[in-house]
Amino acid sequence: MQMALSSGLTRAIGVSNYNVTHLEALLAAPTTRVKPAVNQCQMSINGSAFCSPETGVCLHGPGHDDATIAFCRTHNITYEAYDVMSGCPFHDARLGAIARAHGMSAAQVCFRWTLQRGAILATGTGHNATKAALHSKDDLGTYDPNFELTGEEMAYLDGIRP
Repeated sequence: MQMALSSGLTRAIGVSNYNVTHLEALLAAPTTRVKPAVNQCQMSINGSAFCSPETGVCLHGPGHDDATIAFCRTHNITYEAYDVMSGCPFHDARLGAIARAHGMSAAQVCFRWTLQRGAILATGTGHNATKAALHSKDDLGTYDPNFELTGEEMAYLDGIRP
Protein backbone atom coordinates (compact mmCIF):
# COMPACT_ATOMS: atom_id res chain seq x y z
CA MET A 1 0.00 0.00 0.00
CA GLN A 2 2.88 2.33 0.74
CA MET A 3 4.23 1.65 -2.75
CA ALA A 4 0.85 2.53 -4.26
CA LEU A 5 0.89 5.79 -2.31
CA SER A 6 4.45 6.69 -3.31
CA SER A 7 3.66 5.83 -6.95
CA GLY A 8 0.71 8.21 -6.94
CA LEU A 9 -1.85 5.43 -7.41
CA THR A 10 -3.74 6.51 -4.31
CA ARG A 11 -4.00 9.68 -2.23
CA ALA A 12 -4.13 7.95 1.15
CA ILE A 13 -3.85 4.53 2.74
CA GLY A 14 -5.62 3.06 5.71
CA VAL A 15 -6.29 0.00 7.81
CA SER A 16 -9.40 -1.75 9.00
CA ASN A 17 -10.33 -3.10 12.42
CA TYR A 18 -6.97 -2.25 14.02
CA ASN A 19 -6.96 -1.84 17.78
CA VAL A 20 -4.30 0.00 19.83
CA THR A 21 -1.99 -3.02 19.91
CA HIS A 22 -2.18 -3.42 16.13
CA LEU A 23 -1.64 0.29 15.50
CA GLU A 24 1.32 0.51 17.89
CA ALA A 25 2.97 -2.46 16.16
CA LEU A 26 2.32 -0.98 12.72
CA LEU A 27 3.70 2.44 13.64
CA ALA A 28 6.78 0.88 15.27
CA ALA A 29 7.55 -1.46 12.37
CA PRO A 30 10.76 -0.56 10.54
CA THR A 31 8.99 -1.01 7.20
CA THR A 32 6.29 1.57 8.01
CA ARG A 33 7.16 4.79 6.21
CA VAL A 34 3.66 6.30 6.20
CA LYS A 35 1.11 6.05 8.95
CA PRO A 36 -2.43 5.17 7.90
CA ALA A 37 -4.76 8.08 7.28
CA VAL A 38 -7.81 6.13 8.44
CA ASN A 39 -8.73 3.17 10.63
CA GLN A 40 -12.13 1.85 9.58
CA CYS A 41 -13.81 -0.09 12.41
CA GLN A 42 -17.19 -1.51 13.31
CA MET A 43 -18.90 0.83 15.76
CA SER A 44 -22.45 1.00 17.02
CA ILE A 45 -24.38 1.77 20.15
CA ASN A 46 -25.57 -1.78 20.75
CA GLY A 47 -22.34 -3.56 19.93
CA SER A 48 -20.87 -5.60 17.17
CA ALA A 49 -23.03 -7.40 14.66
CA PHE A 50 -20.43 -10.17 14.85
CA CYS A 51 -20.88 -11.27 18.48
CA SER A 52 -21.30 -14.97 19.11
CA PRO A 53 -24.43 -15.65 21.21
CA GLU A 54 -22.86 -18.88 22.47
CA THR A 55 -19.56 -17.43 23.69
CA GLY A 56 -20.26 -13.70 23.88
CA VAL A 57 -17.03 -13.12 21.95
CA CYS A 58 -17.18 -10.23 19.52
CA LEU A 59 -15.03 -10.20 16.41
CA HIS A 60 -14.61 -6.42 16.32
CA GLY A 61 -15.46 -5.45 19.86
CA PRO A 62 -18.55 -4.49 21.83
CA GLY A 63 -19.81 -1.38 20.08
CA HIS A 64 -17.05 1.12 20.63
CA ASP A 65 -13.40 0.94 21.54
CA ASP A 66 -12.62 4.08 23.51
CA ALA A 67 -8.90 3.33 23.71
CA THR A 68 -8.53 2.95 19.95
CA ILE A 69 -10.60 6.05 19.24
CA ALA A 70 -8.35 8.05 21.61
CA PHE A 71 -5.18 6.55 20.13
CA CYS A 72 -6.30 7.45 16.62
CA ARG A 73 -7.15 11.00 17.69
CA THR A 74 -3.74 11.41 19.38
CA HIS A 75 -1.91 10.09 16.31
CA ASN A 76 -4.00 12.03 13.77
CA ILE A 77 -5.53 8.88 12.29
CA THR A 78 -9.17 9.27 11.28
CA TYR A 79 -11.44 6.74 13.01
CA GLU A 80 -14.14 5.78 10.51
CA ALA A 81 -17.18 3.86 11.76
CA TYR A 82 -18.97 1.28 9.67
CA ASP A 83 -21.99 -0.89 10.50
CA VAL A 84 -23.50 1.80 12.73
CA MET A 85 -27.09 0.86 11.88
CA SER A 86 -26.70 -2.86 12.60
CA GLY A 87 -26.27 -2.04 16.27
CA CYS A 88 -28.74 0.82 16.51
CA PRO A 89 -31.24 -0.26 19.20
CA PHE A 90 -34.37 0.93 17.37
CA HIS A 91 -36.58 -0.86 19.95
CA ASP A 92 -35.12 1.04 22.92
CA ALA A 93 -37.84 3.29 24.38
CA ARG A 94 -35.45 5.91 25.71
CA LEU A 95 -33.65 6.11 22.35
CA GLY A 96 -37.06 6.79 20.80
CA ALA A 97 -37.71 9.52 23.34
CA ILE A 98 -34.32 11.10 22.63
CA ALA A 99 -35.08 11.05 18.90
CA ARG A 100 -38.50 12.65 19.40
CA ALA A 101 -37.04 15.33 21.70
CA HIS A 102 -34.69 16.40 18.91
CA GLY A 103 -37.19 15.97 16.08
CA MET A 104 -34.98 13.28 14.57
CA SER A 105 -35.21 9.58 13.76
CA ALA A 106 -33.64 6.83 15.85
CA ALA A 107 -31.18 6.26 13.00
CA GLN A 108 -30.12 9.91 13.13
CA VAL A 109 -29.54 9.63 16.88
CA CYS A 110 -27.33 6.57 16.31
CA PHE A 111 -25.37 8.44 13.62
CA ARG A 112 -25.05 11.55 15.81
CA TRP A 113 -23.81 9.45 18.75
CA THR A 114 -21.08 8.09 16.48
CA LEU A 115 -20.02 11.56 15.35
CA GLN A 116 -19.97 12.94 18.89
CA ARG A 117 -17.74 10.06 19.95
CA GLY A 118 -15.14 11.32 17.49
CA ALA A 119 -15.65 9.07 14.48
CA ILE A 120 -16.67 9.80 10.93
CA LEU A 121 -19.37 7.75 9.22
CA ALA A 122 -19.16 5.20 6.43
CA THR A 123 -22.80 5.03 5.41
CA GLY A 124 -24.89 3.73 2.59
CA THR A 125 -28.47 3.89 1.49
CA GLY A 126 -29.29 0.21 1.97
CA HIS A 127 -30.31 -2.41 -0.54
CA ASN A 128 -33.87 -1.22 -1.15
CA ALA A 129 -33.85 1.35 -3.97
CA THR A 130 -37.30 2.64 -3.03
CA LYS A 131 -36.03 3.64 0.42
CA ALA A 132 -32.69 5.12 -0.70
CA ALA A 133 -33.96 8.72 -0.70
CA LEU A 134 -35.27 8.37 2.88
CA HIS A 135 -31.99 6.85 4.05
CA SER A 136 -30.03 9.65 2.37
CA LYS A 137 -32.21 12.25 4.10
CA ASP A 138 -31.60 10.54 7.45
CA ASP A 139 -27.86 10.48 6.79
CA LEU A 140 -27.74 14.19 5.95
CA GLY A 141 -30.01 15.21 8.84
CA THR A 142 -27.34 13.97 11.20
CA TYR A 143 -25.26 17.02 10.30
CA ASP A 144 -27.94 19.57 11.26
CA PRO A 145 -25.99 22.25 13.15
CA ASN A 146 -28.77 22.47 15.76
CA PHE A 147 -28.67 18.73 16.51
CA GLU A 148 -26.40 17.74 19.36
CA LEU A 149 -26.97 15.08 21.98
CA THR A 150 -26.63 16.20 25.60
CA GLY A 151 -24.05 14.74 27.93
CA GLU A 152 -26.80 12.82 29.71
CA GLU A 153 -28.11 11.39 26.43
CA MET A 154 -24.59 10.38 25.36
CA ALA A 155 -23.98 8.69 28.72
CA TYR A 156 -27.21 6.73 28.41
CA LEU A 157 -26.41 5.61 24.85
CA ASP A 158 -22.82 4.75 25.85
CA GLY A 159 -24.19 2.41 28.49
CA ILE A 160 -26.45 0.33 26.24
CA ARG A 161 -25.20 -3.22 25.78
CA PRO A 162 -26.68 -6.15 23.86
